[in-house]
Amino acid sequence: MTNTATIIDTILAAGTITSPANPRVRAAARLRDAGQRRETGLTLVDGMREIKRCLRAGVDVVEAFVAADSLSPPATP
Repeated sequence: MTNTATIIDTILAAGTITSPANPRVRAAARLRDAGQRRETGLTLVDGMREIKRCLRAGVDVVEAFVAADSLSPPATP
């Protein structure tokens, strides 16, 4: 199993997306259409619980979009 630091490094290496016109965002948005999902064989998965389920089931991740603030550990009081 990959450790969290390695996962975060991999995510950060992919770069920051600053525009909804980004081709990666547009490709993901097209997956809202059932025909696109059938054509590409891809689907969208949203939420940590569902992502964990997919990973446990051996689903290959093609693209991941992560909010930058979700990469920071929670503040301790």
